[in-house]
Amino acid sequence: MFFQNAMHFFFPKTSDPAEANKFYEASRTFCEQQTGWQITKRLIYAIRYRHNGHEYLAQVGDLDNTDGLVTCIFETSQAFLVCTPKRGVLRGEPMIVGRSDISDIEDFEP
Repeated sequence: MFFQNAMHFFFPKTSDPAEANKFYEASRTFCEQQTGWQITKRLIYAIRYRHNGHEYLAQVGDLDNTDGLVTCIFETSQAFLVCTPKRGVLRGEPMIVGRSDISDIEDFEP
């Protein structure tokens, strides 16, 4: 755990838990269709990873360094999928982060 306070599940820009779950599940389905990979039930808040020699943090609710607001992060047996509205939520494929590139994972509080 690399954050001080545990975070309860949310989906950015939604107003209630039912709406958050609806958008999360729609994003999950879209990502499974885009990648052909089955997504686990794990609810991930943030991942720290390396890419091209640099360390990055993808955290739900924060801006990604290239593609906008991180809305959800999924785990598959092949990789982790970081989603923004442009990548994995409304259109396009999610950003794929290899399992071996991950240095830390923070799950949402159950």
